Amino acid sequence: MPTRVLQPARSDIWQEANDLFFKHFRLDPSARGPLFLQQLVSSFGRLPYENLSKIIRSREEKDPVDWFRLPAEVMKDHVEHRLGGTCFSLTFFLERLLICTGFNCYKVMAHMRAGENIHCAAIVRLPEGDVLIDPGYGLNRPVALSKDRPVRFVSRHGGVELVFDPEDERFHLFTYMAQERKWRYCFTNEPVSDEEFERHWIASFSKSSMSNVCLYRASHHGHLYLRKNHLRITSFRGQRKENVRESLDKTVETYFGIAPHWVEEARGILAERRAAWQKRNGENDSSWEGAFS
Repeated sequence: MPTRVLQPARSDIWQEANDLFFKHFRLDPSARGPLFLQQLVSSFGRLPYENLSKIIRSREEKDPVDWFRLPAEVMKDHVEHRLGGTCFSLTFFLERLLICTGFNCYKVMAHMRAGENIHCAAIVRLPEGDVLIDPGYGLNRPVALSKDRPVRFVSRHGGVELVFDPEDERFHLFTYMAQERKWRYCFTNEPVSDEEFERHWIASFSKSSMSNVCLYRASHHGHLYLRKNHLRITSFRGQRKENVRESLDKTVETYFGIAPHWVEEARGILAERRAAWQKRNGENDSSWEGAFS
């Protein structure tokens, strides 16, 4: 069945989002090459991972495909409110942006511990080889895909390692901070169609990532990860955790630049859904979160 909203990558359809992106980040859309790709990806990395806008949108619209925040809306919301999106809206925007800029780019689905096909990223085909670009996981640079050797890079806050496993024929992404190395996800270097991507995007609204407020970004403080009522700041210097239950809205404003009313509205929606679910099932919060799977 043809996709209902993810139309073909024609420049006239996506031009509004592209023009705003290049104007906002002061990039020349006529530029080309690896250096320009790095600049584009680094700029795009300023859009944070956040599910506030996704939670709010899912209450406003009744048709699942109307839950999607498409590129023009994502970019406008970033300029006006410092919002970003989740991996689906960010990856879709970035893929369309890169295609319209002249790059050979496509989407891939990824598997995480929480389930299959719950994460996504983009692959760009360059003359020197394919590279992974993952806006939903905060990677602010392309990572080369190599079947012959692990590919690593280190920033001032941590490192990333991409390893190909010939047994399952998948690329596996790890992150590491100091002595800690963690597996994050795996994927095959195979394009996913817009039709399949749309199905996984709709399914993502019922996953565990929608049971609590969640935000992530890389900053000069380190890697910032906020979920539920806890903020974790990680860098090579170590890891710091804070319980921000009483100051969640202010914490989001301080570290992400997002106004408190976005947090308040999203938390209100989640509280309503949790109360309704518990009324039907008579279960506790852990069961509520388990319902999203």
